[in-house]
Amino acid sequence: MLFNLLSSTLEKRPAFFLESLGRKEEIMSIISFGNCNFNCPYCKRDGQFKDIDGNIIHSISLEWQDLKPLIDKACQCGTRIRLSGGDPCTAPQQSLFIAQYVWHTYKQKISIAHNGSKPDFIKALLPYLAYAAIDIKGDETTSAKRSGMPQNTSSKLLECSLATQKFCSDNGVLVDVRTTIFKDTTEIELQKIAQSILNANSANIDKVFWTIRKYSSIPSCSFKTMPVEQMINLCQNIKNKYPTISMGMRDNWINSGFKVFTSGERKIGSFQI
Repeated sequence: MLFNLLSSTLEKRPAFFLESLGRKEEIMSIISFGNCNFNCPYCKRDGQFKDIDGNIIHSISLEWQDLKPLIDKACQCGTRIRLSGGDPCTAPQQSLFIAQYVWHTYKQKISIAHNGSKPDFIKALLPYLAYAAIDIKGDETTSAKRSGMPQNTSSKLLECSLATQKFCSDNGVLVDVRTTIFKDTTEIELQKIAQSILNANSANIDKVFWTIRKYSSIPSCSFKTMPVEQMINLCQNIKNKYPTISMGMRDNWINSGFKVFTSGERKIGSFQI
């Protein structure tokens, strides 16, 4: 079996959001697939640079016998396997194969980071899924712009993300909803997203965390970065208006900066590794 990946090593990252949902924070070992069905111009993987087949230019191909030892080592060390990208929905058979291997070999469930576009993809992985990061790129008018997709797809993109979240939370899978914000992101837009998250997961909002992510400028993207202090004020306003939604903010990838918001004026907890 051939895997198109972004690296021949497994990156490590913490799952910060778990602590706010009553679970111990974990370290994830990331398997990043090398293609995506979105064209986000700000992709942290520079995923906008694709070849004519839609593959990320700097991705590499690995056979299962090359990937398996990396997965074995990660599982034996107690880290959680996470499928990421690009987006793993572009490799559904390989994703399911990995999930089944990890479960049948180590009795461990995996995590997944997904743009929310394929609810049926998540359904196939459900028996092997511990928690999921699901993107909401924007509201019903901005999702397509943020995803690099045709403007008439905005409502559908949001609808699919919400359906994916709901399926996860309804079935006991913890959900980290992720939204990147920019200089032109408004409080009204975030209120719409917050309300949609609440509506979709109303029966299981205790299984949902919303991570606001800082966009850091890259030369190829025209989006601008919102100052951190403005982000904090904006997020705190949203948290005060929607106190039942667990909510945090990542403002620094390099130093793993992460803040958790609580209701009330400027009551912000933070932790770093």
